Amino acid sequence: MRYLFLFVSCVFLGACFGGGGGSAPPAPDLPIQDTSAVRSAVGGQPLNMTSTQIRGEISRLETMTDGVSLSDIITSGGRLYAASRCSGAVCYVGGQRRTLQDLNLDLDYGPVMSRNGVAVVQAHQETPFGVGEQVADVLGGILDHSGFATAAEYYQEAGSEYNPIAYGIAIGDSTGSVPRGGSATWRGVVTGANMASYEGIVGDATLRADFSASNIDASFTNVHEMTTGADRASIYFYNVPFTSDGFARGSGSNRIEGKFYGPGHVEAAGSFRRGSIVGAFGAAR
Repeated sequence: MRYLFLFVSCVFLGACFGGGGGSAPPAPDLPIQDTSAVRSAVGGQPLNMTSTQIRGEISRLETMTDGVSLSDIITSGGRLYAASRCSGAVCYVGGQRRTLQDLNLDLDYGPVMSRNGVAVVQAHQETPFGVGEQVADVLGGILDHSGFATAAEYYQEAGSEYNPIAYGIAIGDSTGSVPRGGSATWRGVVTGANMASYEGIVGDATLRADFSASNIDASFTNVHEMTTGADRASIYFYNVPFTSDGFARGSGSNRIEGKFYGPGHVEAAGSFRRGSIVGAFGAAR
């Protein structure tokens, strides 16, 4: 279970690839070196952030986090690897208690694009483990009061890959309540990992809330494969009921949960699972 919170501990604790020195730093080791294909397919704009700036933003989010959403962890073909549930900033993964402070590992950061007001970033890590390496590829987004990511991990030995897992997570400064009266829309970005086809995906996230009906609709559209930019199917969750501080519906292979973040419920972020896909999303009102 050591690596199940890799993204939280690595990215959101701010231990990262850094610059410095008189000469230009080498290009970071990232999942996707050329992001132009997916940026063009999704309609994103170039994101002018250095790895050091990304580190600073992620560290800022970690210090304010009091609300976490974590999907179940799944493996090959979308099979359950470990169930999860969170309360506040504490999560239980496979029955074990996990917090943001559990791990502190290094990884490389890089920009992907700016889309719907979200800074979309990527990260990569290779950690020696036994006679091989534990490898993690991460795709996530940064907002003012929240952040989210999808992490896909596997063990690599002698050129072969074993034990792949993936999960989605969101963190931030939870509002602690749900809006009341009228309706509202949040727009942002969704990321995911399809464990049937072993590919990352990214697209648009739109959340529409009807406060009189006490529910919210989540639409993940304009979805594309990360490396090639190829079209992928949209994902919808309708009539998701409000909870005390967010929204949640479903279980097993059809589940979504999220929270509202920042003053006045200005942001919404969360995690989901749909079949062999797990992911995370974040959006601003």
